[in-house]
Amino acid sequence: MEKTKKLNMELPKEGRFISSEFPILRENLVKIDQAIDDIDEKADSKASSQHLHAMEDVVGLETALKNKMAADKTFSFADLSDVEGARDAANNYVLYKLNDDHFTFGSAISLLGEHQHKAEDIIGLKDSYQELHDEIEREIKEIFPSGFIATFAMKTVPSGWLLCDGATYKRTDYPRLFKAIGDQWGKDSDTTFKVPDFRGVFLRGFDNGRGLDQEREFAKYQPDSIRSHTHNCTIDAAGGHAHKFWYSEVDTGASDIGQRNPRYKRQTGSRMTESAGVHTHRATISSTGGAETRPVNATVIYAIKA
Repeated sequence: MEKTKKLNMELPKEGRFISSEFPILRENLVKIDQAIDDIDEKADSKASSQHLHAMEDVVGLETALKNKMAADKTFSFADLSDVEGARDAANNYVLYKLNDDHFTFGSAISLLGEHQHKAEDIIGLKDSYQELHDEIEREIKEIFPSGFIATFAMKTVPSGWLLCDGATYKRTDYPRLFKAIGDQWGKDSDTTFKVPDFRGVFLRGFDNGRGLDQEREFAKYQPDSIRSHTHNCTIDAAGGHAHKFWYSEVDTGASDIGQRNPRYKRQTGSRMTESAGVHTHRATISSTGGAETRPVNATVIYAIKA
């Protein structure tokens, strides 16, 4: 009679009737059920599939680890089999992974290649840009402070400058310029001010007590003028000359004036006038020239720093 190896259960036999096999099958099922129950009991007494052990609870683990490398041992990249080029890598090279899971060194710039970044993705860029912008603005203000006058060889002035055309601006729109020049060039109200109007005029340095442009106020316009002067005019003299004139005179031998029936004896004589001598005459000279007195010049644009 054949039986199973582990549970020693009788196996079915050919030629026997099913009615004879049934009790055997029943007995075998009972044995199988009991075996499963025994397995469950043993499994419940074992540790769970996920659990922890202290190193000292694992038999032989601590001894085995002591034979391995020290916990504080360090390695050089050049000693690692999966890192290539460590010994020959140049300074500042970086480590990068190859397709075969090995590592090697290369230049960071060459590894990056052509790429782009958003400004907000670069840490500190916005702050650095603002600092640079503020520094440039401070330097420009030092070189060209508000109120500075400059000439330009084009009709359109650059940003930050205003044309010197006498225009009116709000004080709140250009506070630095108003602080610099005030309303000495004019205003329309207590909230506005005017820029100088230098169209068509020459600029002249403020006399400030020197005496060349006496009693002149600052920021005031002055009309054109020609300094008082005289002209000498001499006309060539015609030379000395005299004129001859004729007259009648009473001759000698005539009766005394007042006698009755007097007799007169008349004859004609002539004399010369006195010479007038060398002399001059007053003369009027005709005017010439244009509507103004001006030097050689060229036109430019005057602008003021806002």
